[in-house]
Formats: sequence, structure tokens, C-alpha cells
Amino acid sequence: MKVRISCDVALKVRQHLDAQAKENGISRAKFIETAVEDKIEGFNVHKENKRLTEAHAQAERDILAEEQRAAKLKEQRDGLASEKEQLTVKHTDRIKEIASALGVPDTIGHIKQRIAELNEKCDQLQREKTERTEQRDEFERLLHAETDAYNKCYARAESLKNERNRFKAQAEEVKSKFDTCEEKLTRLLMRNWWDRLWNKLPWTA
Repeated sequence: MKVRISCDVALKVRQHLDAQAKENGISRAKFIETAVEDKIEGFNVHKENKRLTEAHAQAERDILAEEQRAAKLKEQRDGLASEKEQLTVKHTDRIKEIASALGVPDTIGHIKQRIAELNEKCDQLQREKTERTEQRDEFERLLHAETDAYNKCYARAESLKNERNRFKAQAEEVKSKFDTCEEKLTRLLMRNWWDRLWNKLPWTA
């Protein structure tokens, strides 16, 4: 006795069945019946049971490994969550500490705003420092130039002073000689007629 079995298959499968049946010169139903009988006759229950048992054991091992991996991941997740919580506490404390040092409310926005203001202030101070440095360098350049000019003037003044002292010494020497000559002339003019007659010099008497 035969019974009808019906099922839904994909269009491509049906087309493939029709092609195979036509190639073998039989109907689609006969081709399916023959294919199923061949599959059943070649089916080894013990072998399939062994395969399924091994597959089941492997699946259990895989499940156990996945459970262990899941437990390890859960442990890591819990550790990371705890670390995140600790970091959050530390981060919050650090934010409060920074905000207190900056003198602003303990929010990221206020801290960023204050840091931006301080950076701008630092940039301004850096620009002022650069300007002051340039002014200092210019002043030092002028100071060196003035110092060189002063040193040259001082050297010239010393040279003139030495020349004046030398001229003064010469003038004093000339004056001394002039005074001596004047004294001798006076003494010559004051000689009596006897000294004049005999040409007697008064400074040799």
C-alpha cells in the first residue's frame, strides 16, 4: 500500500528534481521515492547514533567551555565595572580638587572654561615677555653703544688731561727759567760802575 506525502520545497529544488527525473525518464514522484529508499537503505543507525553521541558530547564540552568563558567574561566585566566605579570616584574627587584649585564650580565645563582663560592669560604673558625681552635687548644695545661712546670720550679726556699736564709742566719749567732770567737781568742792571767796568757777574761773586 502506498500513501501520499506532501511538503513545500523551494522552487529551485523542484526544478532540480524535475530535471533529474526527466534525465532518468521517470516521474518526479518516482524519482523522490527512489532517492528516499536509497537514503534509508544506506542509513546506519549505530553509526549515526555514535555520530550523534559524539556530537552531543562535543556540544556539551562546547557549552561548558562557553559557560567557563562566559563566567570569565562576567568576572572581567564585574572587575571592570568595579574599576570603573573606583575611577569614577577618583575622577570625581580629582575634578573637585582641580575645580577647587582653579576657584570654579566642580563641573567639566567650568574647568575647561577656566583652563582656556588661563591659557589665554599665559599666551598674553608670553607675548608681553617677548616684548619686554625685545625692549631689554634694545636697551642693552643702546647701553653698549653709550658705554662705548663714553669710553671713547673718557679716553679722549684722559689724553687731553695728560696733554694739559704735560703743557702745564712745560709752562712751569719755562716760567721758572723766565724768573731766573728776570732775576739775573735785575741783578745785572743793579751792578755799580766798577762791576760793570770789570764785567763782574753778580751771581758769580
